[in-house]
Amino acid sequence: MLMPRGADSVPLKPALIPHTISATPLDLPWGKQVSKHFSEVPGFNYFYGDTTWGEIIFTGQLAEMEAELQLSFSNRYIVKAILVFGPGGITESNCLIRYKQMVKLLNVKYGHYYYREKVEDPLVEDLLYSSKCTPFIAGLRDVVTYWQIKDFKIMITLWGDDEDAFIVIEYWYTPRLKEAERQTRRKLLKKL
Repeated sequence: MLMPRGADSVPLKPALIPHTISATPLDLPWGKQVSKHFSEVPGFNYFYGDTTWGEIIFTGQLAEMEAELQLSFSNRYIVKAILVFGPGGITESNCLIRYKQMVKLLNVKYGHYYYREKVEDPLVEDLLYSSKCTPFIAGLRDVVTYWQIKDFKIMITLWGDDEDAFIVIEYWYTPRLKEAERQTRRKLLKKL
């Protein structure tokens, strides 16, 4: 079973896909080559980018939070999607509540997560704070939860940038990852 390095907790059972809910992340056309003019995702507004450039950014609102959706492409196939929540809608008093809500929803859709990791800077012990979210906002504590289902690796992270807290969900489409890495390597070799 895959476990991140430096992990300080015990892995759980692999996720089971519930049969009653579509397990396709974000209702995107994973595994299908999209057109050069792909620029619509329901519930989001196109911001910038295109498939030939390799990335498209969308913005919107989800679950009463600001949201940004970043799609990464390889040969016009979606290989990765990053859904960023915040800073709007995530506060010092609700960041853990929001994170736990998202984890619960992901558990419903993809089965129970298989691993959770808490990363903590030793300086957190010297920090005086009145909210459990303060160490996350200060960048001294992160919590990461992982799922692995057929064709996808999924990871949700709660972290901060010294001013705000963010919840980030990353989806990797595993059947296309190696090809995407080869394509990136070829592009880099051409430029060197």
